[in-house]
Amino acid sequence: AETCSHPLAVKALKPEHRDDDEARERFLREARALQRIDHENVVRIVGVGEKLGTPYAVMEFIDGPDLGTLLLREGVLSTERTLQFARGIAKGLVAIHDENVIHRDLKPHNILVAAGDRPVIADFGVARRAGGTRMTHTGHLVGTPAYMAPEQFTGESVTHAVDLFALGSILYEMVSGGPPFPATDMLSLIRCVQQDEPEPLPADVPADLRAAIFRLLEKDPAARTPDASALLEELATIPVPA
Repeated sequence: AETCSHPLAVKALKPEHRDDDEARERFLREARALQRIDHENVVRIVGVGEKLGTPYAVMEFIDGPDLGTLLLREGVLSTERTLQFARGIAKGLVAIHDENVIHRDLKPHNILVAAGDRPVIADFGVARRAGGTRMTHTGHLVGTPAYMAPEQFTGESVTHAVDLFALGSILYEMVSGGPPFPATDMLSLIRCVQQDEPEPLPADVPADLRAAIFRLLEKDPAARTPDASALLEELATIPVPA
């Protein structure tokens, strides 16, 4: 679709989920959460509707890969590019969290890469308002385990801190080429996330950046960087190596 020369994308609920009330509610919640946010680092929703019983959302079209695809293609990123992505994602999280929304599934494949390495946070399918009602069946994982915070596996009430933990996992992957908690099966992964410490990062990663990443990956939510705004301030003080 295209309006006023600006390309748009249409996202619709899959037909097989049309009669699933929970899936419909998740889809509409994603669209409404995004529609309230107008920020260059969060995908913009320009309209929400329903046709023949299928809900859909009209959003800006990002002409670029997702971050997961970029990392698979390029491997380890430079400190300069990592910081650029980190600052953009953090700015997007500030906008999201200011609306009292928790993304809960932040991962490389949910971050689109626009021209100039501008990260755009997308896919709010499991987002929820802080303190809101649980939207999934009891016992079901909500999120992508490799990027989930320890508290997401225990059924505790989650806060914005889970998005910060996910960002820490993403940044770790950017500078090291792999996730902080590698595992061969789901149970091992969950145990690693809850109990193990990540392997040290490569020596060429600046000490301040290493410290920022490991602070985001703290097991205790209260020990992590307080919020995305504080993270932005911290990132601004990290110099780019010459």
